Amino acid sequence: MVTIKTKRQRGFSLIEVILATSVFVLLATTLIGGYLYGQESTMLAGNRVQANLFAEEGLEAVRNIRDEDFLNIIDGTYGLGISGNQWILSGTFDTNGIFTRQVEISSVDMDRKEITSTVTWQQNTRRSGMVSVDTHLTNWKKIIQANCVDEQSFLVVDTSDVFLTANNRQLEGVIIGSEAEDCDIVITNISISLTNPSGRRLREIFIDENSVWTGNTGSGSINNISDFILSPGQNGVATSYRYNNNVSGRTFSITF
Repeated sequence: MVTIKTKRQRGFSLIEVILATSVFVLLATTLIGGYLYGQESTMLAGNRVQANLFAEEGLEAVRNIRDEDFLNIIDGTYGLGISGNQWILSGTFDTNGIFTRQVEISSVDMDRKEITSTVTWQQNTRRSGMVSVDTHLTNWKKIIQANCVDEQSFLVVDTSDVFLTANNRQLEGVIIGSEAEDCDIVITNISISLTNPSGRRLREIFIDENSVWTGNTGSGSINNISDFILSPGQNGVATSYRYNNNVSGRTFSITF
């Protein structure tokens, strides 16, 4: 007699196969969804950065038009173009790729204009994006009083109480004022230099606790700010300068 022994092997049931497949599909869907969402978020963030730069360019373009002749910036909504290597107001909007820009100009008074640069774009099939930046521009070429041709000679800068805040990243206590009796002083740009500037970038300028410039520039750069007007005899106006890094131990030089 020959005895044959067999080993019985247990197979997968249909329910187990379905369950394993479902878990696999769920994991795969989650991973793919997370990857696609991350890609979309990166793209949307990149679009917003480009849109903000496009909007800021609009302000700088109108500033250049103002510098040619204040009378060229007339109230209304415009696009921007270039003619003869100069910016001009053209149409009611202009485009760059997926971005559409409109510049709105409105009067504050006879010698000041409010400029708003707005950029819109289609982020995806479900939603659109928009960024808007604004500034005030002054008719700085107008001679307000004959005895105020050299405005800088009437500007007073007091640095006797300078100090650092915000983890030594913000210079505070630079006080400006006016000795003029009959005319305004219009500050249109500020340059600030510091010793050992490596790795230190200027990020924001404040006058009278209001932000008048944001950006990312190195030591000695000329920064075109939102025009700030010092009235005759006005004093005690605080300015401050925010950096990206610790600036303790540096010596600063500021030019208005």
